[in-house]
Amino acid sequence: MRRFALVALLAVILVNVNGQDHFHQADARSQKKWLKQQVKELLAFSPAENLTPVAALTVDLGEYKIQSFKIKGETLIRFDDNSWIYIKSHSSHEDTLIGDISIAMSDTREFYINNGHICGGIIHFICKSDNPPLSKSEFIDCYVADTDDQPWILLKKYK
Repeated sequence: MRRFALVALLAVILVNVNGQDHFHQADARSQKKWLKQQVKELLAFSPAENLTPVAALTVDLGEYKIQSFKIKGETLIRFDDNSWIYIKSHSSHEDTLIGDISIAMSDTREFYINNGHICGGIIHFICKSDNPPLSKSEFIDCYVADTDDQPWILLKKYK
């Protein structure tokens, strides 16, 4: 029994030392530098660029439905009210100092951040709902990262 406990403890230590986990604390200075660069790039973004918007995927779980958006790298989401959000993500697997972070810019130049875990360059934002969001506000208010329920947080609005 002691041997099993020792092997289990060793496995936990090896996973935490060698594995990439989302509990790693990013360096605030590195993350701020990345965010500043992203804001600069996003302010030059125009949704007219050749970028196909991603649609929500409906997952029926029987008792209720979940709407899910799969974000990989850079993604545009358009809503029925003609608003949109453009999202860029960074994974701690790429650079642990920057960490897991997504930044979103809306059509009204509001910026939001989300610190949900990004794995393999992919993050899913989900909401328990029968229907996809109709507006950017509905998306920001309802959708969280699927792995750790991280919400969107207002960063800044630029004019």
